[in-house]
Amino acid sequence: MQKRMTKEEVDGPGLRDVPQVEPSSGRAVPEAGPSAPPIEVIDLSTETSVLARAMAESLREHEKMQARFKKPMMEKSIEEIIDTFCDSQILLQALCKEWFGLFFSEKGLKVALVKLLVQERQCNKWYPGRGTHQYFKSLTMNLMETGDKLMGSSSEFVAELETCIADKTSALIYGYSVFPQGAPGGVPQMFAELQGSGVEVIDLLDD
Repeated sequence: MQKRMTKEEVDGPGLRDVPQVEPSSGRAVPEAGPSAPPIEVIDLSTETSVLARAMAESLREHEKMQARFKKPMMEKSIEEIIDTFCDSQILLQALCKEWFGLFFSEKGLKVALVKLLVQERQCNKWYPGRGTHQYFKSLTMNLMETGDKLMGSSSEFVAELETCIADKTSALIYGYSVFPQGAPGGVPQMFAELQGSGVEVIDLLDD
């Protein structure tokens, strides 16, 4: 008996069943799978813009701060001087005086004041303690009283106050080079003798 052929056997494989072949290489081309979902694109322009502005502002502030530190002391404004020596007992008391503005209108007086403020800051940094605090408390009171007296009685107020401040600075520089006997390299004598007492130091220039 002759076997009856099916339609598939008669017609041969359908076109869909025949693998596609690259003409150039003869290799079969794999069937494409299901398409991937579209990639979601996030717009970062706003966030980037905000970050860029913040970074630029931070850089400007940093440059301004660096410029303040590099700026010569004698070229600084009143505000910059106050900011630099914000912990100064001398400056804190001088700010309350009517003659304080003269420190910044008279160059010589400004130079004298800044030199004294630098020494005060260095002493507080190198020799922190009660003795140093007491010394500058006394120096400040003496300087303020001298300034008030000169303001009311001297026609050469600026020159005399400048000399007074310069003399106190010189006495201070000399004083912190003198140490208690047997303790070289420790706390200077003028600070050490006040370390544990409430007695104020005697001004080296007082008559």
